[in-house]
Amino acid sequence: QGGVKTMSIKVKVTFTIIVSLVIGAVAIIYLLNNSYRNNINLIAEESIGIAKEAFNNLEKDDIKMLSSTLEALLINEEIKKVFLKKDRDKLYQVTSPLFKNLKERYGITHWYFINPEPEQTVFLRIHKSAHSGQYGDVVKRATYLKSVETKGFGVGKELGKTAFALRVVHPYYDNGKLIGYMELAQEIEHFFEIMKKQTGNDFGLLIDKKYLD
Repeated sequence: QGGVKTMSIKVKVTFTIIVSLVIGAVAIIYLLNNSYRNNINLIAEESIGIAKEAFNNLEKDDIKMLSSTLEALLINEEIKKVFLKKDRDKLYQVTSPLFKNLKERYGITHWYFINPEPEQTVFLRIHKSAHSGQYGDVVKRATYLKSVETKGFGVGKELGKTAFALRVVHPYYDNGKLIGYMELAQEIEHFFEIMKKQTGNDFGLLIDKKYLD
C-alpha cells in the first residue's frame, strides 16, 4: 500500500509539473506572440508615417516643378505661334522632342493643349504618339475646371481612365487674350520609384473608386 501511495503521489506531482510547464510554455508563447504583434504594428505604423511624409514632400516638390515648367512653356513663343495656327501635326513635331526630355528628366508623363471655352475639348495630347486618342474629347476634370474658375493654377491628384496622376493646369494667353489651357501631369507611380530608391521598400496605392466623384 505504501508503494502504491508513493507511486500515486509521484504521478500527481509529475502531472502537476507537466501541466505547469505546458501552461508556462503557452503563456510564454502568448506573450512572445503578443509582443511580436505589437512590434509589427509599431514598425508598420512607423513605416506608414515615414511613407506618408515622403509622399507629401515629393508631392509638394513636384507641384513646384510642374508649375514652374508649365510657366516656362506658356511663354514659349515658338510653341504659341504653332498653337495659334491650329496645326496639330506641326505642334506635335515641335513639342514631342521637348516632351521626351521632360519625361526623362522630371518624370512628366502627360502634356495637354486644351481649347478655350465654350469648346472645353482637348486640342492635342503630346504624350500620345498616334493620332488616335490625341484630341477631341471634352475635359471635365476638377483641376481643369478649377483653372477655368480661378483663371489661375488648377492643381490636384486625379484618377483618369488609364492613370492616377498629379496634374497642374493653367490658362494659356496671347497678349492678354485667352487662347486655351495647358496641362502637365506625372503618374503617381513616379513617387513610388523614388521612395523605393530612398528606403529600399516597395510601395503601392489602393483606391476605392466608389468614394471618388
